[in-house]
Amino acid sequence: MRVDEDAHPDLSRRYINYGWPATIIFDPNGVEIVKRRGYVEPATMQVVLRESFEDPSPNPNQTANFAASSGKGLTAAERDAVFASVVYFYDHQYGGWGEEKKYLDPDIMEFAIDKAIEGGRVFTVASQESLHAALGLIDPVWGGVYQYSETPDWQSPHFEKILSAQATNIRSYAYAYGVFKDDAYLEAANKVIKYLDDFMTSPDGAFYTSQDADVSGAITGHDYYRLGDAERRKLGFPTIDQHVYASENGALISSLVALYAMTGDDSALKRATRAAQWLRMHRAIAGEGGFTHGERDNGGPFLADTLAMGRAMLDLYAATGDRAWLGAANDSGAFIIARFSDKEDRGFFTAQPRPGEALEPFKQVNENIDAARFFNLLFNYSHRDIFRVGAMDALRSVSSPEEVYEYTFNPGFLLADDEMKTPPVHLTVVGRKDDPAAQALFKAILAATPLYKQTEWVDPREGKLPGSEVEYPDLPEAAAFVCTSNLCSPPVFTAKALADELAEAR
Repeated sequence: MRVDEDAHPDLSRRYINYGWPATIIFDPNGVEIVKRRGYVEPATMQVVLRESFEDPSPNPNQTANFAASSGKGLTAAERDAVFASVVYFYDHQYGGWGEEKKYLDPDIMEFAIDKAIEGGRVFTVASQESLHAALGLIDPVWGGVYQYSETPDWQSPHFEKILSAQATNIRSYAYAYGVFKDDAYLEAANKVIKYLDDFMTSPDGAFYTSQDADVSGAITGHDYYRLGDAERRKLGFPTIDQHVYASENGALISSLVALYAMTGDDSALKRATRAAQWLRMHRAIAGEGGFTHGERDNGGPFLADTLAMGRAMLDLYAATGDRAWLGAANDSGAFIIARFSDKEDRGFFTAQPRPGEALEPFKQVNENIDAARFFNLLFNYSHRDIFRVGAMDALRSVSSPEEVYEYTFNPGFLLADDEMKTPPVHLTVVGRKDDPAAQALFKAILAATPLYKQTEWVDPREGKLPGSEVEYPDLPEAAAFVCTSNLCSPPVFTAKALADELAEAR
């Protein structure tokens, strides 16, 4: 059986550590006998099949769930181990992390840039070296980023262009531009945007899944992408997979919102809003808050889709103050808890469990880390305890000592742990949304660092914020407030005064 991993997020997440292609052999009860990474030559496959038939013993490394942690997060020793692995695996020669394939990983880049904001010299250098090296994976003619470099020097692209890579690069370069103010980072993000506009955007504003590396067996990416625009067009185009998946679109919407926040470029917000509205029209499960994966949702719904779209809609609320987006994000959070919770332990399954399925329901590490971060931020905005519990359950489900040991190189653990232990800096603008002064202040709080923050806009005509008991003073002009866990600033009226208050809050 051949499975398209883009179309089946449950299997994609279950076997993601085996890369693509991955070959899995099961016994009649769905128990894994063999797991092979990468392409298997026919002659080798014959041997593997014969040996599996002769000795169908279960694979000793079953894809199974770990028991949940009983703690409230990572222990100090576990934090130290994860942090040490991030430092250890940095490639001082070429930039980036790891010794083989190179690409920008979203959690690694967010963690490194966040540490740079805190003044960490090591991570300032590491993040900038990696971002500059990764410029070599951007197509110089059409824009867009290739999936990865096959060698650690960033010089051997695998020429496929997948939507998740475009999302990661937009977000990473947006954050970097907002922090380091290097125009090369903004130019890189805009090159990816141009490629999306020209090749990967549907007529309705949603985004396609991927573009192949090769035009054909005779015209490979290695030859094709050396050519200029006219020469490429004469030869034709690598095939574009025009499926529109909610999970990949949600990630890209969040990245476009990050670009808008760091640059104030209204066109990025318009792209994000248009795509989100299309997804709500065509992928939402009517009246339930969840999302299907594609037009046909075989095996779904899947956690990845509602999780990505829930976060995207929460990000849109944070970037606009439009309370409809917060309501939609709340609905998605409730859908995840109702459909994907592990009722016997903690955390969330990749797909809704169904009686009689051969494969045991599976909880994937990165999905639960992302769920912990989403629910934690959603709690801070909505003040609904169900989401705080969801955040704790998600992190505990994948942070047992055994699991942290197996997945030590994962800065997502640190991001989630930090965010759940410390409330976000809360930045609020009070003023009418049609007031230019309030609009300018709101753009200023969006562009402010740190990256982990809560941004809201109180228009006196709309009443208090949902679920909040905070009373802001009635002032004759638009003002901003900076609040931490134990105090709020006096009102500030300019971007400069806002920056001073943020510096004081740190």
